[in-house]
This record gives sequence, structure tokens and C-alpha cells, in this order.
Amino acid sequence: MTFRRCGWLLVGCLACILASCNSGRPGEKKKGLASYLYSISDNEDKGIKEIISVYGGECEYGFAKSSSGAPAERNTFWIEVRKSAAIESSRAGADLISSNIAFLFYRNLKEERDKYTGIKVKIVGTGDKVLEAVYPVPDLKLALARFGVVNEVVALLDKQDYKAFGERVDLDTSFFNVPAGEGKATFLEKVTGQERQLGAVKELLPYGFRLFESPGPGGGSVLYFAALVFRENGKKHPLSTVVSTDPSDNRIHFFNYNF
Repeated sequence: MTFRRCGWLLVGCLACILASCNSGRPGEKKKGLASYLYSISDNEDKGIKEIISVYGGECEYGFAKSSSGAPAERNTFWIEVRKSAAIESSRAGADLISSNIAFLFYRNLKEERDKYTGIKVKIVGTGDKVLEAVYPVPDLKLALARFGVVNEVVALLDKQDYKAFGERVDLDTSFFNVPAGEGKATFLEKVTGQERQLGAVKELLPYGFRLFESPGPGGGSVLYFAALVFRENGKKHPLSTVVSTDPSDNRIHFFNYNF
């Protein structure tokens, strides 16, 4: 069952507004007069729906303002997910899932993208284990833009344009150990062989990101992306990639069918 709750936090005072974005769906109800006075936008509603469609469980959300704390927490949209069987059984780490909840919500926004300073996520797991994190909007904006590189290289594989895919690959050995005698040619041979067996791509679903400094000699900040690749034949599998945050660098520096 899913339910909704919106709230404003104003300098130590919390005023909750219960709201339903689209009454009539199972588990959703409008409660009280306040729910008719304020509601989230259609795009924010789409973001919440996508989170629920991916993770299930129960989802609460709201708005919070604060005059103190980190800049990302001054004006946040907060999301809490609990009782999610998908999260409990996932092979991805809780930090990746948390980032993906923020990412899925943010990518559905349009004019609302500059409305907040951050997206705050709380995951409540079995035994009331809690993970909380705040994702600054600039980081989400960057991740959304750079995930486009991942989409592009997966599209090249789907078209079986292995030559163009190879040109977009610049493997950074600081992210993994290369077995003796293996190089880019061996890597490309393995990937193309796997692709021929996996079938056409149906959907590429983001599954989380991490922003960090590259351990390689060139340094610079990079983004690690986890994703799930759904195939037309019903198969699905994980995908891990690393891309630079530099908008002029549209190469893949790590590529692996695993988390």
C-alpha cells in the first residue's frame, strides 16, 4: 500500500499537509481540508510514481525549509521509502539505491528543477535500519546530464555498432585490474560476444550513482553509474560504468555487466 504526506518545515515548526496527487489509485486517499489547499506538481507526482513503480513499499514525501544547516538542506523535497521488498533483496548497495531515488525523482522534474536546493532521501529497512542522505541539486543535474553518455553507448551496442562503441571506450585501469595479456581489444571482443547473446535492449533503468575523484594519474572528478538493462527477450542484467564529469569527455572509462 502506498500513501502520501506533504509537509513544510519552517524554522523549527512542522506543519504537515496530507495530500494525494491522484486519488482513486489503490492506497491513496485525500485526508482533510488541507490536502485540497496544497499539492505537488504533475512532474513531482510522476517522480514519486516512478519511485513506487521501481521499489514498491510505502512512500512518504514532503517539503522542508531551514535557515541553518548545509546549503543543500535549505529548501528540500524529502522522500521516505519503507517496507520495500525490492530494496531489501537488491544486489546494489543502500547508498546506490538512495541516490537513485533522488535521481528518479529529479529526472521527472522540469521547471521545478531549480525550485529546491536538494533532495533528501530516507530509507527504512528491516529492523528499522535507516539510511538518510541529501543530494544537492547541482550534483543531480550533473548526474542527469552525464547519464546521457551511458544511454548513448548502450544505444551503440543495441545497434551493433561495435566500431563506434569501441571509439567511445577509454578504459581507465585505476578502476579495475587488467589480467596479463588482456587489453582493449580483448575487452571489446568479450563485450560484443556477450551482446550477441543478450538480445535487443528494451530499457535502460538507472540504479544509482556515486560522484568521486578519480584515483588515476590524470585525476579529475568522475561519476560511477549503476543501471539495469532490460532486454526484449525478457532477460535483465546489471551494468556498471564510469564517465568523466567533464562535458567535453564523452568516453566510457569503465564498463562491466555487474554492480
